[in-house]
Order: sequence, then C-alpha cells, then structure tokens
Amino acid sequence: MLQAQISRALILDCTQASLVWLNSTTMMAKCFFFANSGHLQKNVNRKNFQAETQAQLFGHHTMTAESFYVDAFRAREETGVLGRMVDVLGNSMSTGQISIARLYATLNGNPTLGRKVDIVPTRGTPDFFPEHRQLSSKSQGTEVEHIMRSLNPQADDLSNVHSNLWSQAFINSESETSNYRSMLATVPQSGLIPDTSLGKKLNMIYRLILLRDERSVDRDVFACQLGGFDHHFSLKSALPDKFSEIDGALKGFRDALSAEGLWNQVTLVMTSEFGRSITQNSSGGTDHGWGQN
Repeated sequence: MLQAQISRALILDCTQASLVWLNSTTMMAKCFFFANSGHLQKNVNRKNFQAETQAQLFGHHTMTAESFYVDAFRAREETGVLGRMVDVLGNSMSTGQISIARLYATLNGNPTLGRKVDIVPTRGTPDFFPEHRQLSSKSQGTEVEHIMRSLNPQADDLSNVHSNLWSQAFINSESETSNYRSMLATVPQSGLIPDTSLGKKLNMIYRLILLRDERSVDRDVFACQLGGFDHHFSLKSALPDKFSEIDGALKGFRDALSAEGLWNQVTLVMTSEFGRSITQNSSGGTDHGWGQN
C-alpha cells in the first residue's frame, strides 16, 4: 500500500450537524475510518499519471469497480474483495451472499466454486406476474405462469445445451424467488429504520438476517449502495441531506439489530469510489480527485 501524502484537510461544517449518531462518543469508539484510499498502482502526479498508470483515476464507473475488486494487479480476475472472503469462509461454514436491488461485483467469488450471489429487490421478491402487469384478468396471468413452468422442464433429443441451461436457470430462479417471497412474508419491516433509500435497503438486510436459520447459513455477506454524492454544484447545501440519510439509516439499523440482540454480531463496512478535490470549484462544489490526494 502506498503511503498517503496529505498536505491539507478540509472539514465541512455540515459533517458535525448531519452525522450526529456517527459522531457520538459511543460510536466513535467503535468505528474505524480509513478515508480516501482510492486505487493507485504506483506513485503518480497530475502530470504523469496518464503515462504511468492504466487506472482511469477520474472515472466513476472504473473507480467504483476498483473499490469492489480491491485487486490492483488483477491477481484474481473479476473476483470481488467480499467474494474472496466468502470463498475462504465457505471452506468451513455455510455462507450466504446477497446483493440488494442489483448485483455488486464485490460479492463475486471464484467461479469454479459455484457459489452464487442472490439478488433481492429492496421491496422484496415480486410475484411471477405482478398484479399491475397482469393481462386482461388474473386468470390469464396465472395461465402464463403455468405455461412457463410446464414448458421449461421439457427436454428432448432436439434440445441443445444453451436452451437447457436457460430453462434450468429459469426454473431455479423462480423456485428461489418463491422461497424468498414465502420467508420474507413471515418477517415484517422494522419501524426503527427510516423509510429512506438507504433505510429501505438496510431494512431488507435486517429482515434477511432474522431469516438466517430458515436460509441455513452460518455467515452472511450483504451489499447495497447509495448514490447521489457527485456534488459538482452547491455541495454545502446538498451534502448534509445525504449525511443525514446515512446517519439515520445506520442508527435505525443498529437499533433494530440491538433489539434482537444481534448488533454485536454484525460488521459494517462503507467505501466510496474516489476522492474529491480539496478546494471548491467556481460553482460551490468539488470536482473529481483520486485517492490519497
């Protein structure tokens, strides 16, 4: 790891006011902050980075991917840092890898081990044919589901490996979706977690943690994301709302798990894709920087 060279520090007034819970004495004693690490393969500066490194230091998508992989030299291509941890845990434990709302590459493990990542929507797993998307009647929607279920298990001499693979994936997906739907119906949302974008995702994680026995897992790894921090404009007025959302959601998540006696069994890790410029721009915002700026 390269040593960070820090010449200035910028502390925003909104941090203290918006991150009330995280800034409390109790939480500060339990948190470890490692900020602005970023992705760098070697020491570079603004004059030579394009020639000295292939990393796209200012690209959101690229740097987000790097924060998921944590594998600067691609020693284990396309595997995520959490996926590699689960690969090791899976040697002696029953593990679960669940991505909330979409697939996050940080959960990808060694593909030869066959450990899949489940994707669970924030609002829970939907019906095969949701009511608002049904055809002219509920019976027709049920008929379509029946046809799909009866058609895909069939195979004959004319079937090929691609169609068989697709059909098997469909059958497995629908079966697992149905299982999740049945299990989640038994666990209500926690009223302690705010109904915000991040709060909804953490509420789903909270419910899935309570279902750990039903899912037959010893260890779980979950991943979710909160966007909206690309403040090129009006940072001082926009950032407090994002900090407040994080603070409220994490506090509610902690309170909900504490009520179940589970908080001390959970570790939270938060990352961001790269740093921001130290000085503000002419629009009262900050522009793209890179880790260790």
